[in-house]
Amino acid sequence: MKSAPADDPPYDVAAAEGFFYWQGRSEDLFLEVREENVPNLDGVYDYLKDLRGTKYGVPTDGSLEGIIYRNDVGWEPSNWMDLLSDKEGTDRIGFEGSWYIYPFEVAAVTLDTAPGMQELYNEDQHQAVFDRMREFGQNVELWTGSFAEIESSLKQGIIDMSMWYSGMGNAAASGSDSLSWVTPSKTAGYLDHYCPVRGTDERAMAEDFLNHMLDPEVQSEWASEGYVYTSNEDVSYPDRVADQYPTSASEWENIKIADFTKLSEHSSALSSAFQDIKGN
Repeated sequence: MKSAPADDPPYDVAAAEGFFYWQGRSEDLFLEVREENVPNLDGVYDYLKDLRGTKYGVPTDGSLEGIIYRNDVGWEPSNWMDLLSDKEGTDRIGFEGSWYIYPFEVAAVTLDTAPGMQELYNEDQHQAVFDRMREFGQNVELWTGSFAEIESSLKQGIIDMSMWYSGMGNAAASGSDSLSWVTPSKTAGYLDHYCPVRGTDERAMAEDFLNHMLDPEVQSEWASEGYVYTSNEDVSYPDRVADQYPTSASEWENIKIADFTKLSEHSSALSSAFQDIKGN
């Protein structure tokens, strides 16, 4: 989109996870959403609407960070600190290794030094995040950005459990007798926005599509097929994930999603620290 002519974008609508949503807004790649054309936005959780605003995109879906594990370890992890216990399998774990933010989210939500994930936004508190990540890192057998590699390594017994994302994790566990998935009640995750792209000559159609994506029936089918969380309050979740995703404002308070307007100034330092942790 950046390299395309301003009046001839490659897409009319773009899906953007948090970092790319922030980047797209910073570089004026998205049009403002005319909310009168997206009435289904009224049904979206206020927490998700308030997180990054809805001026340039609507929050649609996402996944939470959790643990996928082999059933033969003989016990069921329930929270992130279980990965630092001396129970079977915790000495051979997998972790997201392609980017710092989601592993550091996990580290931050296990700390009590600041509310939520404020440790990530305050340079004076970064060391606590790094120290906790190093604790996890001591047990990491596999750093990777590929869930196919995570799933294969679990089934081959190379690792016994791994941090990953609830959509893919639940899908894998639902199709396997050897794997299970847990989403800790206190965790973090990511959120996608769908955004009308600068220069589109189909703006009204793009906004109609955004409204369609927020329809409760569409979102319920989306959740059923992909095991992701969706943003509309009236969504019906399949049994597998019904107790994993927030269904009230108070439950959403336990879920932390990164604010890239606060992270951007620290991104280089956090990325460098993550690479160092992976290498040691």
